[in-house]
Amino acid sequence: MGNREYDDEYENEIRNSSATYLSLDHLRKQGILKSVQLFLSEIENKNLDGFWLHIDVDVLNDTIMPCVDSRTPGGLTYAEFNELTSMLFQSNLLTGLEITILDPDLDPTGQYTKEFVNHFSTTFNQHIHLGS
Repeated sequence: MGNREYDDEYENEIRNSSATYLSLDHLRKQGILKSVQLFLSEIENKNLDGFWLHIDVDVLNDTIMPCVDSRTPGGLTYAEFNELTSMLFQSNLLTGLEITILDPDLDPTGQYTKEFVNHFSTTFNQHIHLGS
């Protein structure tokens, strides 16, 4: 969810796979709530054990997260990112997650990294109860 590099060849490879794919434009048009509901329904309909959340930090708007290896204009705002991850964190189907692409070497003052960690940890801590 959230890709904004609109290249037909790249997108068609994903669309033609068994993966669920929503570009940033489609995510915004459909709405985050509906997009997540459809995604979770698809997981259940396919009778999968769950899903793994892989977060490339470059999904965020370039102005709020420039510390990535592939800067691209546009992207999710923190409000959109928090809403999306909050809904996914509430799902019992979430089996794990990883965060990639954030490069603290590109953030000499730590400003952007701290802001990301604050947003992510606040949203995560609201919904994840380890050991329960």
